[in-house]
Amino acid sequence: MEFNIYIFIEQAKLSQIEFDIVSMHKFFALNDNYCKKLVFLNYDKDSCWQELEKEEENKIVFMENSQIDDFTFSKLSSLGKYIGTVDEQALVFEKDEKKIIFLPIDNDWQKLLKEILKKQEGRKTYSFQIFASNLQDVKNELEDLKKSFDSLSYSLFYNNLLCNVVLSYLGQEGQIDEVQLRVASKFKEMLIGENGLEIEQAIFGLLRLKNCKIAIFDSATGGHLEKRLFEGQNFNEVLALANIESEICQPSAEGVYNFSLNKLKSCGSDIVFAITKVQKVDDEEFIFAIADKKAVHVFKNKFVGHGNKIMASNSALFQLFKKLKQNDFAF
Repeated sequence: MEFNIYIFIEQAKLSQIEFDIVSMHKFFALNDNYCKKLVFLNYDKDSCWQELEKEEENKIVFMENSQIDDFTFSKLSSLGKYIGTVDEQALVFEKDEKKIIFLPIDNDWQKLLKEILKKQEGRKTYSFQIFASNLQDVKNELEDLKKSFDSLSYSLFYNNLLCNVVLSYLGQEGQIDEVQLRVASKFKEMLIGENGLEIEQAIFGLLRLKNCKIAIFDSATGGHLEKRLFEGQNFNEVLALANIESEICQPSAEGVYNFSLNKLKSCGSDIVFAITKVQKVDDEEFIFAIADKKAVHVFKNKFVGHGNKIMASNSALFQLFKKLKQNDFAF
């Protein structure tokens, strides 16, 4: 189902509330709903009503919980049929077969919306994360997939080389189907995880499965890479040590190779993961190594513009994930 989304709250207050637009879009996609139009407007009763009455579409209105009753009661007759109240917070109306839902932006609106919106019977959603160095190639593959499955639609959420994809199509939840098999085939070299599994969780799970410890040395991301790994999971279970410095070694392929090899011998970990960088006039060159008892693998990436640390971290984490997945990765 498609919705026009209206956020009626002052920008200053919105910044104080845990409300992320990308997370909102992901939530809708995972529940087989889509945002057709997104409108931000500082709360003013008259101007907000004028905006709402412009189009006859399914609508979701976010505002502060304390304002919902006053706002809706002021024009109750124009809202159509009253469907119900959910948890004494969300109000649902229907007019000309179109829903209008009022949700408190300052409470658990996702929980409320799950009770209101149900997936169409016989449809399922399937999500996965991939490493995407070329987003257009990903879109081309998904468009090709759509040609084979008429009911399929998709949503993309791209963030600095990592791409979360949500598919919606006719199918049965809980069963592996032809769509999922085609995804595994199309994206097998890029696929990281399914159904909400992020790259950090996948790395942690593989390290724990292989019962090995990792040592991390970072003079390139300022701790961004480590923060990603440590948040939301007990990474200490698989961590030998983490060292964040302004310089760990000579910033070159040879330098990081020798550094990783020496640390593997001396620090008592099964894996050494080291990353450094060379600052240039127009770009930054990130050099990182993954070392185990069998080999040292060195990688180089050049990035230009904003978000270099994030892209470098994602690239390095993906290479670590790939090496951990390989059967020939020795410990």
